Amino acid sequence: MTRLLPLLPLLLAACGAPPAPVATPSPEAVLPDDVRWVGTSAEYRAIVLQTYRAATDAVRRPISTWITATLPPPPGGHPAAGR
Repeated sequence: MTRLLPLLPLLLAACGAPPAPVATPSPEAVLPDDVRWVGTSAEYRAIVLQTYRAATDAVRRPISTWITATLPPPPGGHPAAGR
């Protein structure tokens, strides 16, 4: 035990030292290309604007045009046509 006594200051100094700083990569280096494309591309912004404008135009149309524009005609034509 007395042989380890001279090493005691070295051990205590090593335990009290702050850890070495770890280099953190930049956020752009961590993100995949598709995620960076969403955040930085003009094409994505244009697609989003186009989609929202089309949705806004669809909502502004009368409700009666929503149903006829989205549903296929029933088999055999309109039910009232046979009367």
